[in-house]
Amino acid sequence: MPAALRLPAARRPGVARRWGAAVAAATAPIALAAIAPAATADDGVVNLSSAPGFDGSPAWVEPNDGGGSGILPAGYVTPPAQFGPLSQPSAGPAQGGPGSRPAPGGMYDPSVAPAQYAPAPYCPPGQGGGFGGGGMYGGGGTDYRAVGGRPEGPGSLWTTISRYQPAKGSFLRLEYLHYNMTGEETGLVGAPVAGVTGPAVDDATARLFPFGVPVADQSRNGGNYSRQGITPGGDTFVTPVLDNNDVDDFAGVRLTLSQPIDEVGRGEFFAFSFSQETFEIDPILPLAVADNIGIGLTDGNTAFAAGLETFNTDYELEYETELWGGGGRIYFDHLARPEGFGLRPLVGVRYTMLNQNLYQRGVDIQAGVATSSEMSTTVHNNLFGTELGVEAEYRHEWCTIGVRPSVSIGLNQAQVRTRTVNVFSPQEGALRQTAYYTEISPVFDLATYIRIPLGERFRFSVGYDLLYLANVAQPNEATSYRAAGLSTGAARADLTPARNFDNVAFNGLSIGLEMLIP
Repeated sequence: MPAALRLPAARRPGVARRWGAAVAAATAPIALAAIAPAATADDGVVNLSSAPGFDGSPAWVEPNDGGGSGILPAGYVTPPAQFGPLSQPSAGPAQGGPGSRPAPGGMYDPSVAPAQYAPAPYCPPGQGGGFGGGGMYGGGGTDYRAVGGRPEGPGSLWTTISRYQPAKGSFLRLEYLHYNMTGEETGLVGAPVAGVTGPAVDDATARLFPFGVPVADQSRNGGNYSRQGITPGGDTFVTPVLDNNDVDDFAGVRLTLSQPIDEVGRGEFFAFSFSQETFEIDPILPLAVADNIGIGLTDGNTAFAAGLETFNTDYELEYETELWGGGGRIYFDHLARPEGFGLRPLVGVRYTMLNQNLYQRGVDIQAGVATSSEMSTTVHNNLFGTELGVEAEYRHEWCTIGVRPSVSIGLNQAQVRTRTVNVFSPQEGALRQTAYYTEISPVFDLATYIRIPLGERFRFSVGYDLLYLANVAQPNEATSYRAAGLSTGAARADLTPARNFDNVAFNGLSIGLEMLIP
């Protein structure tokens, strides 16, 4: 045919088919290279993570085999190089002509358990997208399957989220804790006294350190100080003012035991305890600027104290704090990788006990008669509830960096007990009163840490902790400083518990050693 009468190459059907086949063959490796980063290969196995439109049920796709009406499960195992595009005999067992499909028996790999199926997007050969660039029949020799999981069938939700197995082995961790306390009590010890104010109306020049010595430096005496007043009879006195519990070196220990739980994650038991911290105020009487230590008492009918318990010979105040507790947690490892960044939800229960005691003892001599007196309040805060949180970690062969926030919404069953001995006279004797209160008390616990391997069985751990306790009772504020019979002259102490709650926090350093148990 003359060249002038020939059809353009693009219009000749035979040339077009040969040209399209050549282009497809030339671009297949490029498409495969462009798509390969979408999956992570490990020894010839690609870990599939999700599929479009996944709703927890098996996903199905229609193979592009030129026709037919059968279907195969997405993620079905394709043995390497077993089938080629359109079931060509050169790439696998001989198949029928157009419209035929690979026999299901030839598609099954007995070495792969049903739990290893996972949903996978399908892409026909030569069209790009999907995994491997060749779709389910791409002939790239890649075994598409999810690693791990449970035998719930192809594409189950559990198979998708539990492809990473929890770490094996138990461990025991022992940590030293060095905390500080914030949110301590402030204010006058005792009932309000006319002419004597606490920190709410604070004037540094009017402070008395330590209890009778005029010094404007609040750092002395642990930040606690006194204020001066005058009795109706003209006697001078000072009243203690709490401004700092001086719990700055709260030493404790924490023990943690962890045990893996198959197909879940791991269980953990922890317990912690702190040594009892005590600060004391023990001024030398008589004071430089006053004759007495005075503690205000009220009969409940006046805004200010109608009477004073005075000590003119000896006085001592002790404030004690102790903290301990424990609990259990279950961590779910399904969203975490053995290495790299991972999240582990947790659920558990926890119990925290905060005990505080305020003791006051003194001696007062009137008309040659010495009276030894005592006033004290003890509070026990029992906080317990369900704990929810998450552990976020970045795991590397050289170290593990993590943060674990959790919150417990529970109850505080508080016990407040008051006791007085011979406050106004030796004949008064000992009087005790106890009250119980229940309050909703959230607990927030934040732990940050770095753990460094020391050989194969040990890890060194260092971190920062924050423990916030809401709605706890404290002894001075939970005491109603009352006295009976003040108007008749036959006064007697009548200290009673008071429903009063506040918030406290403990924060500080944790240093420990973790030992793996094979």
